[in-house]
Amino acid sequence: MDREAAKCTYSEKMLVDANIEPTDLPLSLLESITSNFSEDKKIGSGGFSVVYEGLLQNGSVVAVKRLSQAIDLDEKNFNQEVSSLIRVKNKNIVRFLGYCADTQGKVEKYDGKMVMADMRQRLLCFEFLPNGGLDKHINDSSQGLEWRTRYQIIKGICKGLHYLHQQHIVHLDLKPANILLDYNMVPKIADFGLSKCFDEKQTRAITSKVVGSHGYMAPEFFSGEITFKSDIYSLGIIIAEILTGKKGYFQIDNVLESWSARFQMLQGGIWLEHVRVCAEIGLKCMDSNPVKRPMIKHILEMLDGLECTYGFMESDVSAMHVHPLLVSFPWDWEVNRCIKCPVTLTNKTEHDVGVWISPTSPDACFGGLGFPFLWELQSPEAAKGLTLFRWLTPHSSMVVFMTMRGATTRPLRKHMEMFDVVMFATKWWNLEDLELHLNKDTKSDDSWKRIKELGTEVYRATLRVVTCDPARCQEAMMTHQLIPASEEFGNIMSMDVHLIETWVLVGYSGGYVSIWNHETQGRVMDFLIIECCRPWPFASRICSTKFITGEHWFAVGDVTGYIQVHTYTTKDKIKEFEAHCGKSVDMLAIHPTDTLLLTASHFDEFIKLWDWGQGWMCVRVFDVHNACHLTVGPRDTNTFASSLHGSVKVWEFGSLGPIATLDGYTRPNFHSDNDQHFLTALLQSNYFEVKTWNLQTMKEVHRLITSSMSIDKIACHPMLPILASIIGQSTFLWDTRTYRLIKRFELPKHCYITWMVFVGTEDFTRLMIGSSEGISIFKINFPAPLTVGGNS
Repeated sequence: MDREAAKCTYSEKMLVDANIEPTDLPLSLLESITSNFSEDKKIGSGGFSVVYEGLLQNGSVVAVKRLSQAIDLDEKNFNQEVSSLIRVKNKNIVRFLGYCADTQGKVEKYDGKMVMADMRQRLLCFEFLPNGGLDKHINDSSQGLEWRTRYQIIKGICKGLHYLHQQHIVHLDLKPANILLDYNMVPKIADFGLSKCFDEKQTRAITSKVVGSHGYMAPEFFSGEITFKSDIYSLGIIIAEILTGKKGYFQIDNVLESWSARFQMLQGGIWLEHVRVCAEIGLKCMDSNPVKRPMIKHILEMLDGLECTYGFMESDVSAMHVHPLLVSFPWDWEVNRCIKCPVTLTNKTEHDVGVWISPTSPDACFGGLGFPFLWELQSPEAAKGLTLFRWLTPHSSMVVFMTMRGATTRPLRKHMEMFDVVMFATKWWNLEDLELHLNKDTKSDDSWKRIKELGTEVYRATLRVVTCDPARCQEAMMTHQLIPASEEFGNIMSMDVHLIETWVLVGYSGGYVSIWNHETQGRVMDFLIIECCRPWPFASRICSTKFITGEHWFAVGDVTGYIQVHTYTTKDKIKEFEAHCGKSVDMLAIHPTDTLLLTASHFDEFIKLWDWGQGWMCVRVFDVHNACHLTVGPRDTNTFASSLHGSVKVWEFGSLGPIATLDGYTRPNFHSDNDQHFLTALLQSNYFEVKTWNLQTMKEVHRLITSSMSIDKIACHPMLPILASIIGQSTFLWDTRTYRLIKRFELPKHCYITWMVFVGTEDFTRLMIGSSEGISIFKINFPAPLTVGGNS
């Protein structure tokens, strides 16, 4: 029994430490974790094996494959499969945890006589992949998985197969049922029962035993010839199924026509070239002549070339997901303070999604770990172990904060704490009874029976929580710098960034403007713009500043309603005129390509458009009934947005009235993703929600909701799919294609943020966060997939 416990602990460690090697496992352990191979633990079966779900002591789930118990079990095949599995370690190969080879004597009747025979139990233990086999997810292009997910499955299979061939392993049974998918739809090649291990220089073998899956076996295999190209043929059949939902040959034009119809619906036609290339690869792989089939390394080169030309498709995308699944709490015993870590729940389906997060055991919430808004409802003792339940609307993400209370009295456990995550999509609206029922026990047979009766799509995962040294959690790729306020110039009132130079334009309350280099932190030049010469009590205060990059100018708006335009090459004044009579010019915006300047005031109901190409003539007036925010659309659009009192209005520069009105929102921001343009705004009433619309259709694309902390400011990157938000004293950066958290960093304490803006290109990005005390500059390095482009 001690050996069984030790092996169980060893298996648990393997799930979190990829360096631990597979080992032999006692039969009693595998019987115990599968309830003696009970029927309700069965999750799959084939001609020669049955797969069971195994539950370890810490709540982790594994898959146990039990081979046929027949007396004539082919021992050579079993040994060969174990040997292959031990050799392979790759992201796209199913993780092998251990094996069991148990033999017991049993009296059997043979030729009319009772004889003692060896009854052999042969079992294999793997990581559990909740989304099962690819065969359960393949549909034609009109439904099912989105293209980006299918593409990543194709590429993941290719990467796994390339790794196998590098290890001189021919799989020989590639088919969708042997491609398993994890919680992020990452494909993993499984079932090595028929695989062959070649010698280092061997490329071909002859066999008299032809065994495999019909429809996926290469033609030459039927004559006994085995090569690496045998797997390539199977790969081609799989690609065909992913593209069309059917096995066998196809016409590329028909495939493109089918996907074109779906892309048009989802505004994703840019990916037709991805479909075309994958279709061409699939047909080449299915060539009857193995010599004409490409090698797997050449296939990956084609896919890499495709991504370099047409953009990168982010991996690890699924319709419902939780991110991250490993939460690391930075814990400092000297400070012993409350620490909040975000967990993002995402629903990209067309239906409502219910979410449960519950501890795997009653004492799983170590050190007061849990969800703080549940603690507000009950005492800490009663809240311990409470299940979180939330509904997600279609195309939405919710950020819930897990908190570890301070002043904990007992030491934290060093190993992981586990939480079960259950998400399901449903068309049903009145499910309060189900909610109450599942809140009691999300694992009961009755609960799962009720979910299955609804015909829903279910996502299951395990959320793991660990503590770590705070020093290890610091963002190494991000530096914090400061452009300070000045006693000479006064408080900072406004700022803008140059589109080409590494400059920041800063307007001060003392009537000065300065230009800083945000890379060197040096001041480039100063201007005294406004002297106290006008009969206004705040005549020296600058309200707004803006670079006019193409002309080497900058514009300044003051509290008296005047605009000044200066050149920063010679410091000469180009123009001064009254824009808003006696009312402060609080906002300036520049048309991205034309000679147009927008001006607005908090105290004037009009936005005015000035054309410096026509001698600074006011060429249009927009009746907005006052405005608090003003922003211009991407470079290749002719759009701007304003907001006031919980209403965002979207305008075209040539329009007399707004082309769209979004009630209940404020702080509009524009951003682009390839050929698509979006508008993002913050909910006015409570600041707990950010919503994104497609700018072409003005239809809602996604909403980001926080459960217990308000969002104070938002900003969008001009070129990358990145949304920045300030929540509490932290800045969060989100990928707007998946709404997953990319980075998080702390702000200076007791700092009230007045504005936030991105500056830079794909390879050079800064986030500037301003207050009256100064401007904080954060240098950010994004992951490679974000710097190549993608499609939402």
